[in-house]
Amino acid sequence: MVKGVTRRVVEIKETGSDYFERAIFFINIDGSRGTNENTLSQEARRIIDNLSHEDTPCSEDKMQRIKKRAISVLKLLISAGVGVFATLIFTQVF
Repeated sequence: MVKGVTRRVVEIKETGSDYFERAIFFINIDGSRGTNENTLSQEARRIIDNLSHEDTPCSEDKMQRIKKRAISVLKLLISAGVGVFATLIFTQVF
């Protein structure tokens, strides 16, 4: 459907991705008043760069969080197992 609304866009043709050849950003008219094209292009490039860094291997900080979460899950599973074992023993005795 075609509407009579004009939208400003920023198109980035070099995304640095093997999968995507270009990215198109639709400009928020309310938030971009008085902003020049160069600033908008730089912001679009910054967003693309941030997205491309998310696909890189895990940083050490992220690995530490993953390890802590795995240890917490392991502790929870061990606690649950001990609880089930205690319950089985208690129900067999009484």
